Amino acid sequence: MIGFINAFDAHEVGEEFVIKSVPTEILDIKDRADEFGNKSYKGLYYLQGVTGDGAPSYSVLTSKTMLDSIEREAEYEPVILRMTATIVESKGKFDIYRIPFVTKIEGFNSEGDVIWTAEGEKPSKLNFTH
Repeated sequence: MIGFINAFDAHEVGEEFVIKSVPTEILDIKDRADEFGNKSYKGLYYLQGVTGDGAPSYSVLTSKTMLDSIEREAEYEPVILRMTATIVESKGKFDIYRIPFVTKIEGFNSEGDVIWTAEGEKPSKLNFTH
C-alpha cells in the first residue's frame, strides 16, 4: 500500500484505489488527527494498524462519518477488511507525506462474503499541512 501511494510518478493525489486484505486490528485504534493542535486535520481521525508487539505500524485517515458508520454497521466480527481510499498529501516545511483517506470499508467473513459495509465521506481537501 505504501509503495502504491508513494509512487509519485505513477499515482496522483486524488486518485482512488482499493486496499485488499486489511487486518481487522486497524479498527482497534482510532485517534483524532487534530489531537496535537493541527487544525488542517480538524474533525478527522486516524485508524492505526499495529505490529505484533502492539506498536502502531501504519495509519489511514478517515472522517467522523466513517467512524459513525462503522459503529452502526459492524454487527459481526469480520475476518478481513477491504478499504476504498483516496490518496491525500500532507506537506510540512521539509517533507511531504502521502496517506490513504478511507471512504469505504467492507467486512468479510471466513467464506469471503461481505457481512457489512461502512461508508464515509470523500476528503473535503486533498492537501493538508502538518
